[in-house]
Amino acid sequence: MNVVRRLKKRRKCFLDKLFKDIGIIFIMEQIFTYGTLGEPAVQKKIFGRIIESKKDVLEGYEMSKIKIENIYPIIVEKADSSIEGLVISVTSRELKLADIYETKEYQREKLVLKSGKKAWVYIMPRNIE
Repeated sequence: MNVVRRLKKRRKCFLDKLFKDIGIIFIMEQIFTYGTLGEPAVQKKIFGRIIESKKDVLEGYEMSKIKIENIYPIIVEKADSSIEGLVISVTSRELKLADIYETKEYQREKLVLKSGKKAWVYIMPRNIE
């Protein structure tokens, strides 16, 4: 294990113990990202930190031909389709920051991923399909 990884693990253990000792529990939310929220530079700008991510797959959805501002991808339901992406863990405050970043052009919905995890996913609003 390299030095940086050891320090991160030691820091996380210390913080976990500290928060447990003083009775603070953070509820972490999972976001499945298939676009810019998975990029370290974007995470640093929005959340003030780079978030560790894990690969996962969202089944029953595909990338739409419609793009927000002709740039950003959006997904829609489609049987027999799937999207590869990343799962990141955020605090409830960071989830609200993600909502602001994603704008009202997206609808946030909790969905089940191929791994069985539940995560928030930003999809095309159902009322405009």
